[in-house]
Amino acid sequence: MDDMVVYTPVNGATATQFSIPLFSIDPTAYAGQTINVDLFDVGDVGGGAAYVGLQEPDGVTWANANSMTNLGASLGGANPPGGGSTVPSAWPSGSCNACYQTAGAGGGTAIYNGQWIQIQIQIPPTFTAPGGVACTTSGTSNCYWNLVYNVNASATAGDTFAVEVGFSGSPDHLLP
Repeated sequence: MDDMVVYTPVNGATATQFSIPLFSIDPTAYAGQTINVDLFDVGDVGGGAAYVGLQEPDGVTWANANSMTNLGASLGGANPPGGGSTVPSAWPSGSCNACYQTAGAGGGTAIYNGQWIQIQIQIPPTFTAPGGVACTTSGTSNCYWNLVYNVNASATAGDTFAVEVGFSGSPDHLLP
């Protein structure tokens, strides 16, 4: 499980939003395909609201979520029964359906503490890369999709959470 653990030293007073590169894809192989992004225990923040969302490599366009599901304490969705419940999309400003609130506005209490949230996104059929250039593993033309973390200016924490990115099908090389 520690293969994809992310530590985020949250300090809303210095940065209310930051991006974490999650996965890179080959647009030719993955255009039109569905990717699952599973996040465990994200949002252990104190002092204010926190949100996460998925953004395309251009750093501007929000990913389009097919679904966002609370799988409970198990990736198999065994808890809660019935395979999970829908997670409402939320973002502090603007519109994003691949974003959700992870900590409450009052004291920053974690909303999905100890829970797996699965965001299922569709790679646009016409996806190329930022500026329509070929994907690389470095430089401005990389194809990294980002997890964007947004917190209230009074929020602080050292949030550690797990990430699993998956694809059902072939080819399967999400990370370089």
